[in-house]
Amino acid sequence: MTMSVVCSRCKGDSEVCSCYDHLIPTVIVQCMHRLKARLAHYLETNQNLTEYHLTIIPTLQYGDLLFVRAENSAELIDYLLHDELFVRFTAGIYRCQYTTKMLSNITLQFSENDTNTYRLQLFPKSKLEDVIDTIPENVTLDPKKYTHIIQVVYAYNRYHFGITKVNNDRPMFNVLFSELEEVVCRAYYKLAEFFIVESVQATPNMKAIDIGAAPGGWSSYLATRGIRTLAVDPGALRIEHELITHVQKRVEDATEEIEQFGQFDLCVCDMNMHPTESAEIVLKVAKYLKPNALLVMTVKECEKNQKNKMYAQVNEMLRDEYTDLKERHLLSNKRERTLYGYKK
Repeated sequence: MTMSVVCSRCKGDSEVCSCYDHLIPTVIVQCMHRLKARLAHYLETNQNLTEYHLTIIPTLQYGDLLFVRAENSAELIDYLLHDELFVRFTAGIYRCQYTTKMLSNITLQFSENDTNTYRLQLFPKSKLEDVIDTIPENVTLDPKKYTHIIQVVYAYNRYHFGITKVNNDRPMFNVLFSELEEVVCRAYYKLAEFFIVESVQATPNMKAIDIGAAPGGWSSYLATRGIRTLAVDPGALRIEHELITHVQKRVEDATEEIEQFGQFDLCVCDMNMHPTESAEIVLKVAKYLKPNALLVMTVKECEKNQKNKMYAQVNEMLRDEYTDLKERHLLSNKRERTLYGYKK
């Protein structure tokens, strides 16, 4: 006789209760608890994902699982696994075609003469033995050579699972970091993420100044977007690009070069220094910016438990030259925030 599982909410039999019937995702993302809210925001604000009409399902009980309901879940997963930003901050992504309270229902998806070979992906690992015991003996499992993938997530007393055929031309679930685009440094992802979540559009003939540009992460991203960039930093850049002009000087010593480049549509600053020092530097270049030029700068959280005070101080310093100042806690931010606003 099999013992029933007690529902954590109503304390009744989980196979009978309907407490979590509304939590039916088509995609489940496994991530770190501290990144869950930021990852949800990234998915919700990413303009490249609008065609999937995705919504985030609140899941307070599972801090490391993000429930997503979306159209064309297989295509969505394929896209996300080729998104450099997404794969850096997730531990797994699962397609959920079915949700069941009975583990035995998984067996209904296999035929008696099944000739496919399957790879099993499961969360949590504590359910591995139960799931393997449920899969029919005639079904072949192989973690390396397989034609299909079985994905199972056990959460809220339910098994969420899906079976997907592998596309050899564009293999799902097999993306390796080595296959992704090589970047100058990790800072590249901060600006890339900001452009995505804030829907920043690069326009023809757009010009940017990158203050403290070395080793070139932000300048290289701007160049990939077709933006002419003046990279100002006495340090060396690890990239050469026809759209990047490197001035190996400090900002205060590069007045002539900045003036010759002309007025800028965008000012970015990712310097590793106290926020008030960064603010002083972006104030020095304000006169070279066009009206409504976008400012994007990193604010380091260098004073423990003084975060709010620090942001207020930076805002106070910048408000004479910049307006509509806001902060964004990006996935790519570590002990820092991204501050942005517009030239008056």
